[in-house]
Amino acid sequence: MNGVKLGLETKWFAKADEQIRRRRYIAAELVYMRQQFNTVHNFTDMPWPDDNSYADSISVKRYSVGLNFKLGFKIRFGHFIIDTGGGLGLRYVNSQDSNRINPDAEQANYHHPNVWDAFKKEGKRVGVALPLAFRIGYTF
Repeated sequence: MNGVKLGLETKWFAKADEQIRRRRYIAAELVYMRQQFNTVHNFTDMPWPDDNSYADSISVKRYSVGLNFKLGFKIRFGHFIIDTGGGLGLRYVNSQDSNRINPDAEQANYHHPNVWDAFKKEGKRVGVALPLAFRIGYTF
């Protein structure tokens, strides 16, 4: 697997005093990710996956762009900083498969019906992102 992930985040803090040990913030984050990897998926030529399914080794090229909004807080312990937060966002994904045995076959799903894997399938789609962050840092 190879790829790149770039992110740009800006934070707005509740108070401007640097001496406060714990500070809350809101943040906006823009994320771009590009991946290329090989994997194995199950495919079927029939509408019923149990009748005629097979495993196929494929190449996947995927890129995504997301916009997230987060709430968090930063705690200072001397020179150490702990930064944690979470939020909600939107993510656009474009995924393309290649090197399939049969390009017209559909991807078969053999997992629990409550597991949502729409971002693993080929195609373009928009979905919800749930970003979480936990960072430990040191200031000089």
